[in-house]
Amino acid sequence: MARSRRFKAAIVVATLFVLVTVVPTLVGLFTDWLWFREVGYQIVFSKGLTTRFGLFVVVGIVAYVFLALNVRLARSGPSRVPVLWRVSPELPPVDIASSLMRAAVPITFVLTLMFALGATGDWMNFLQFIHRTQFGVADPVFGRDIGWYVFVLPAIASPN
Repeated sequence: MARSRRFKAAIVVATLFVLVTVVPTLVGLFTDWLWFREVGYQIVFSKGLTTRFGLFVVVGIVAYVFLALNVRLARSGPSRVPVLWRVSPELPPVDIASSLMRAAVPITFVLTLMFALGATGDWMNFLQFIHRTQFGVADPVFGRDIGWYVFVLPAIASPN
């Protein structure tokens, strides 16, 4: 009885999450796609969308490999020193190191998702950096082409 009640509550929460987050995002994407198609620039919309998706995948893979290797290295340490935490004097101490190791995989996935989603915000800087061009005019102080300040500098100095 209690299990089915929890399952129903989980279904309700998941449905509300989808209705509040996923549906408005899909409606916004569909509206943008219709507008870009109407003005004849559907290729611009698809270029931005595929760049965001590509950045999400590449950064997600790199972040996951980096974090997973670090977790694996941490798990295979030469000595496993237990980290004991005493809740109260009457109870035996709890080894929280083993609990942290069990939580390492979900934490790795959450951090990977955060890194990948963060990278999608720089899609315009990424495209400007990849498709940069020379202006043909040099900066009088540093001697760099003006195109470097317009396309490269924002990508390497991005606050994100």
